[in-house]
Amino acid sequence: MVSVCEIDVEKATPDWLDGIGWKIYLDDQTASGTENDLHTKYNEVVPKGRLVSALLRINPDLPKDAIKDDERKLIHLLGATLKAETVHFTA
Repeated sequence: MVSVCEIDVEKATPDWLDGIGWKIYLDDQTASGTENDLHTKYNEVVPKGRLVSALLRINPDLPKDAIKDDERKLIHLLGATLKAETVHFTA
């Protein structure tokens, strides 16, 4: 049996993500005022501008209030797990 340590997964993850076409940015590369300006604050986990842009692109016919509600639900998850959160999101 092969055992894998958490640190091994952490080290391999950037290469895996790169292999499927994801772009990886470090915190200091995404802060407000940088070339990749994704966050308005360092403690902002989800880049709101990109999230809203994606929601609008995916759901062009959805009312603005529904987009705002979805944004809130995605940023402030209520469930302890993704499965639990799915129940909150679809209800």
